[in-house]
Amino acid sequence: MQHFILQCPRYQEARSDLDKAVLDVWTVSRNERNLIISVPLLLAPNTDNRLSHSDNCFEILTTLFEFITTSGHRL
Repeated sequence: MQHFILQCPRYQEARSDLDKAVLDVWTVSRNERNLIISVPLLLAPNTDNRLSHSDNCFEILTTLFEFITTSGHRL
């Protein structure tokens, strides 16, 4: 899963959109922590108070699902 979401060169273009969307949400949420895009952040964005607002968490999960759909990759 980590390779597919974060590393596979085949999905670099879709990943760029994912990264940008996550950065946008992170910026809007005014989170003071450094952004490190990881599988735990993408799958459970409210864990450890990374993003406490449920709308922000929903946006990240929606963006992840769009990435998966766009890639055409089956999990």
